Amino acid sequence: MKTLFVNACVRPESRTKILADYLLDKLGGEIEEVNLEKENIQPLNYETMLARDEMIKNPGGTDYMLKYAKQFAEATAIIIAAPYWDLSFPSLLRVYFERISVVGITFGYEGTKSVGYCKA
Repeated sequence: MKTLFVNACVRPESRTKILADYLLDKLGGEIEEVNLEKENIQPLNYETMLARDEMIKNPGGTDYMLKYAKQFAEATAIIIAAPYWDLSFPSLLRVYFERISVVGITFGYEGTKSVGYCKA
């Protein structure tokens, strides 16, 4: 089993992170962590959307913008640790979701339905 751990806990003493660590310990197997606090994930804008669309059309080159989507699609299990404070989740998590939502990698369309392509 290949578990992807999406860590959106920004506080070192996060209770959410403590719970996630306990769960990950029980699951065992291969664990790959994406620590959103340490990644430089920026929201999409017009320029980055055009660049991403070009990478989707021409795969195999420098597709650094698609790495999170590919990583997410390949995981057989996904654990997301995100504390809930001030009536919301960390905005870093929203930006991460924006980056992993890529047509042809994490999902696609069949007629009028969207279909998930992820292994998890």
